[in-house]
Amino acid sequence: MPIFLANIFLFFGFAALIPVFLHLLYKKKPQPVWFAAMQFLRDAVAQTRRSRYLTQCFTLLLRILIFLLLALAFSRPLVHFEQLLPHGSRTIILVLDSSASMQMMDGGISRFEIARSWAQELLRDVGPGDKIALLAPGAEKPELIYPPVSMLNSVRKELQSMHPGFGRAELFAFLSDKLRQEQGSMKGVEVHIFSDFQKSDCAVDAVKALCEELASRQALIYLNNVAAKNDGANATLSEVKFMPPAVVGNGLFKARIRAHHNAAFSDSMIAHLQVDGQMTDQLAMSGDLSGDGGGDLTAPPGSYGRGNVTGVIRLEPDAFSADHQYYFSLPHLQEQPAVMVYGSGKRDCFYLEKAIAPGGNVTSLLQVETVSWKEFMAGDYSRYPYVFLCNLQEFTATVQEKLQKILQNGGMVFVFPGENLGRTPNVFEQTDFWPGLSCSLKKYSLAENKNILANDRTDELVRTVTREIPPPWSMLTRQRLQLHVAAGQKMPWVWEDGGSFALSAKINRGKIWLFSVTANRDWSSWPMTPFFLILTQELIKSSVEQDALSYQGEIGMPFRLSWMGGNALTKTLQCIAPDGKKTLVTLNRKTAEEDFWCRNLRQPGIYELSDSTEPEKIGVRIAVNIAASEKDISLFQKHELLDFFKNQKVWYSSSLDVLRGYLADRRDGRPLWPGLLLLAFVLSMAEVLFANLRSVHSVKPAVLRGDKK
Repeated sequence: MPIFLANIFLFFGFAALIPVFLHLLYKKKPQPVWFAAMQFLRDAVAQTRRSRYLTQCFTLLLRILIFLLLALAFSRPLVHFEQLLPHGSRTIILVLDSSASMQMMDGGISRFEIARSWAQELLRDVGPGDKIALLAPGAEKPELIYPPVSMLNSVRKELQSMHPGFGRAELFAFLSDKLRQEQGSMKGVEVHIFSDFQKSDCAVDAVKALCEELASRQALIYLNNVAAKNDGANATLSEVKFMPPAVVGNGLFKARIRAHHNAAFSDSMIAHLQVDGQMTDQLAMSGDLSGDGGGDLTAPPGSYGRGNVTGVIRLEPDAFSADHQYYFSLPHLQEQPAVMVYGSGKRDCFYLEKAIAPGGNVTSLLQVETVSWKEFMAGDYSRYPYVFLCNLQEFTATVQEKLQKILQNGGMVFVFPGENLGRTPNVFEQTDFWPGLSCSLKKYSLAENKNILANDRTDELVRTVTREIPPPWSMLTRQRLQLHVAAGQKMPWVWEDGGSFALSAKINRGKIWLFSVTANRDWSSWPMTPFFLILTQELIKSSVEQDALSYQGEIGMPFRLSWMGGNALTKTLQCIAPDGKKTLVTLNRKTAEEDFWCRNLRQPGIYELSDSTEPEKIGVRIAVNIAASEKDISLFQKHELLDFFKNQKVWYSSSLDVLRGYLADRRDGRPLWPGLLLLAFVLSMAEVLFANLRSVHSVKPAVLRGDKK
């Protein structure tokens, strides 16, 4: 319904009678005048009388409309639209993105502060009967006020005390879940999202479910982009890899890092390595055309204390401080015990020993004990984390039971075939390690050069080996096992003429590998190739890296504590956060074979976990970083967001002025006077043009044209 801010000007509408009065005043009856050539005038008047009458009526109508439009314009009408302001009290849901990316600085102020100021502006328009909810996905406490309440002061207080978190927001999925909990009880709800709309926080596959919830509630959605400029200079640590993935004794270790900067960043990327509170190295990197740079940081040998070796890699401060640091916690190990078993003689494992401990500057992670097959079967090696079986003599149920115990304790078992089982390779089919395995011996008449190809490019081990030595990997081959598994099972590497080069199986907490050639030169030249050395080293590192992952985690993600042994199903730990706050954390698991999982670590940094019954003992230190997805600050654009909600009632704001315009439309309505003035001007021009054109006779009387009747 229209609202007039200057009602007095409505009386100006009576001025529309002026053209009517003037029309009637000057409308005179024609006076007859007699002169000679009357025939010509009669023809002209007969042809123009009807046209003149229509012209006068239409011109009169235009003049009346012009006066009425001017009267309406000067009364300053405002119109409220139902889609902008629902009838009755309003239900408003404020969604403030509180993920790590909202800490990005734009113009000296964080995106989160911008979002909060916009939300505070919106609250000025809230009435006493309106209900408000406040959600903060990505924060430690995402549900600040929900369901909606009418206590405006409480909402303002919570809004003022909010702070951004370090986790992921998952905006669309989070909001969809909250609306679903209300089971359609909120009709005509207004949803205001204040976010930078980072792609990693706005899952596209969650849009459909959110749109269904919005449509069922006849909801209005306002997308308020607080990062429309997105011009903050930023450099981030995109990849960190430690070599070796553990600290062995007091040996040195390296951190191979990759960094990336955006187009607004113009300085050099300088990284600092800090270990146990001491600065040990720094690296200056110049990004290439794509903004990528990298290099190695070295921690020299040192006297590391008990427990893990912890530290941080930092870049120089920039617009986004949350992503320029990487905390780490590396296992501090003495050389890990490993047993190497030979079936016929030590020549079975000679090359394997050299690959594990090549000497020189390479730090070995393993302390190898070499035993015969008889000694292995007689002894207890269930606690050894690494077991290498070279040319094993048998693969009976007894052997498999022995290997099961090793795997139950989280050990790694590597099986290399040989002449002992070369005639009966089908024994490997009689196991549950590789269901559906088909195994046979393939012999070549002469040694042939065969290539190994990378098959599973998603496997991290395959990618690592490929980076070190690009495929294909060639070797002279005399015979090998043909390993074929059921469809769907992974084969990291394959022979170019068919069959898997190596198979793995995750059994309990451990892992077992089966190779298709021997660890010596009896079947192939593989032990003499760089591929053998690199693959052996990376297999060992990968197992240590899996252990190291138990000390590394991401905010918002479950944290596996595989190093926590025992048979207890419940553990209570004392947790000391990076800010020094102490809390008790209770962990549960269903069976003793499962690992404990820790959750709700919401702050990046180094945590210390210790048994709550013995808090004085040195605990285990773990490192927590922001999610890798939060470091990717690519954002959705306006057309993409509007396309997501194209069938919804949606409004997009890229600045506070645009938002204020929407708020003014709700509060005061939309002004119509500019449009009315424009329409009056157009009609006045049309009236002048029409009157002039109709006053010109475009058709002469027939007599004047010389037509004969």
